[in-house]
Formats: sequence, structure tokens, C-alpha cells
Amino acid sequence: MEKMTYDILDSGPRNRFCVNGRIVHNCIGAGPQPTNLPNSAGVFAMECESCGRHYGTHRKDCPWCGASAELAHKIEWGIESAEFALESIATQSLVFVEYVWGDAMLAVSGSLRALFIAAPGHDLICSDYSAIEAVVIAELAGEQWRKDVFNTHGKIYEMSASMVTGIPLDDILKFKEETGKHHPTRKQGKVMELACAYGGFVGSMQAFGADEFMSEQEMKDAVLSWRKASPAIVEMWGGQQRNWKTEYYGVEGMAILAISNPGAVFEYRGLKFQRRGDVFYIRLLSGREMAYHRPLLRPSERRQGTYSISYEGWNSNPKNGPMGWIRMDTYGPRLVENVVQATARDLQWHGILALEAAGYPVVLHVYDEDAAEVPEGWGSVEEFETIMSTMPDWAAGWPVRAKGGWRGKRYRK
Repeated sequence: MEKMTYDILDSGPRNRFCVNGRIVHNCIGAGPQPTNLPNSAGVFAMECESCGRHYGTHRKDCPWCGASAELAHKIEWGIESAEFALESIATQSLVFVEYVWGDAMLAVSGSLRALFIAAPGHDLICSDYSAIEAVVIAELAGEQWRKDVFNTHGKIYEMSASMVTGIPLDDILKFKEETGKHHPTRKQGKVMELACAYGGFVGSMQAFGADEFMSEQEMKDAVLSWRKASPAIVEMWGGQQRNWKTEYYGVEGMAILAISNPGAVFEYRGLKFQRRGDVFYIRLLSGREMAYHRPLLRPSERRQGTYSISYEGWNSNPKNGPMGWIRMDTYGPRLVENVVQATARDLQWHGILALEAAGYPVVLHVYDEDAAEVPEGWGSVEEFETIMSTMPDWAAGWPVRAKGGWRGKRYRK
């Protein structure tokens, strides 16, 4: 693949870039947003063994061929289910849709994302990055065992469960081989990985459903065990005291020092922290800067001798207060979350530019997933994923990989 060059042509919500002489658009946060549409998680359909068509789980026989439902298989809703649902919806008969699917609204909502289709004579090629945030935080923090996982088998949920419970990883993996089902501890590992990376405690565990299979004490023990197993990540969160003595370390410590000393640059694992005028900046490894306007330190109400950090920003999440420009509180783990997600975005954007340069026009992306529209018979999922997985120089060697890609006429997720 030829060396990629690009220049920023203008700024705004839809920045234009010139990639190897071709103008492309940064559509991050703009254009169609499939994530605003309902997905089909938790929705099931029946697959007829006789005719292979799908229908609602309410039926005792196949509405298409009349075969008994006892011969059908209950499956998770997928792109084929959506195809059959759209076929029945196209009749414009509510009676028929309810006859086939039972709940017409469920059939409609389960098909909305499938309405994103390729242009005539074209296909969509799509793939997403595997556990990109988990890889990024492992690399930024230097958590070696996590880096080893992603450089080998990649089973981070199973490995996390093993580190916390003490059950050997081989036993957890062997359980899946012998039974075809995930080991019971895997779901604990998954919840911990989702809830704990940015300082979450019991409330965060509950938000990811841990209270369905763990007591509050078990959740507390799991979080503390997770932190013990990942000391480099905890160190990266940083703080202002050790053993009740003032010490500024990690991301939080560098933020305090930078805000307190305008103009001075402080560094932690390649990240640079500086206050210039009335803005506090964190420079990422990519060179891009995150800006926190009107930073303010005030004595903390939680721990004597420390400071709380706040800044002014635009709030779009009602959970954090009124919508609009408000003063927001932040702290080490939350700043790390900002850094990790921004770094993951830079990796994805590097991949998007590389895809565009290689002739894969990216027409939409959802979180860590890219979708390109290409002529029928041109390109491949394998090449698409190889290009996505090519890292910039500042992340050389990072095990960020795109997996599980597909090619088709309709968007699926």
C-alpha cells in the first residue's frame, strides 16, 4: 500500500481532508447514526427446518410452509430475520405482519438498521476493532500481562476472571471446549473489564448487570481484586497522596501540577500536560490535544489536603447535570477514560484515512466499527481488516486488530 499523506483543509463538525490528493470527510459525530436506532439484542425468531425461512416465536407452525414449529430452531434475530421481516412488511398488511411475527413493532424495530443498504452494484464491507479500549489502556498504562493477552490468545474476559478468582485459565478455556458454553466466571470477568477500568466500584458493576449474579460484598471483593491484579492501570489513574503524604503521580497528579503551574509541561508515559492561559491541555501520543476550559482547583471535601478538579464544558448527558455549558468535576480515572477513548478514536481515524487512501470509501462508522461501500467483486474483508489494523508510528506494535468482518448488501449489527 502506498504511503499515505493528508492535510487538513478546513475545520468544523465535518472536517475535510486531502488524502493522497482525494478529498474525504471526517463524519465522526455527523451523518446517519445507527446507534440511535434500536438493535435486535434479546430478540429471537424461529428458523424453519423445512423451508429455512424465519418467523415469530409465538407460532406453532411455519406461516410460510406450514411445517410444525417443533421442527424449527429458536435463533437470535439477525440479518436474515430482518430480510424476511422486511419482505412481510413490504406487503403493507398489518394483519399479515402480525400473522407472521406476532408483534409487528418488534419486527419493524428489528429491521431498522438493516435499512442502511449499499448502492446498486455495490456491497458494504464492515469490521470492528476487537476490545480496542482494553488494548489501549493496557498499552498506555504498561500493564504487561494484559499486553501479553492481546499479543496471544486475546481472551481478556477469561484471563481477567482467572486473575481474580484464581481458577487457571486452561480450566476456564477447557470448560468451553467440553461443554460448548462459557465458563460461569467469564461473565464476571466481562463485567469487571467493562466496569473497573476507569475507577468504577459497586455502582458501576451494578450498571453492567453484576447484581444479577453477585452480592454487593462479592462485587466489592471483585473490584478490589481487579485493581490488585492491574496495578499499572491504578497507578495511571494517579492521585495526590501516598501513605497520607502529599505526592502527585499518574494522570491526576500531572493534571494538578499543570493546572497549578501555568506554562510548565508535565509528562506521564508520553502524555503531556500543560495549562496555557485559561485552558488545560492533555497532549495525546498522536499529537492531538484535549482541552479543558477554565480549569479550577478547590480543596476537596472528600480527603483533607487534596484538591478536586473542575472545568467548564458542554454537557450533553443529563446524568451529569443540566444540558448545556456547565462546570464539571473530573478526577484521575475519568481523565484516563478521556485519554483512552480519544486515543482509540485517533487509531480509528488513522484506519479510516488508510481505508480511504486504499479505495475503501467509509460511508459510516459506529463506535469502533467501520463500514465502506465498494463495487461488487472489488476488495475483500481480509484486506479491509488488514488496513484497519495498520497502526500509526506512535502506536507501532500495539495489538489493535479488526476481526469478525462481513460483506453484504445491508448493514447488520
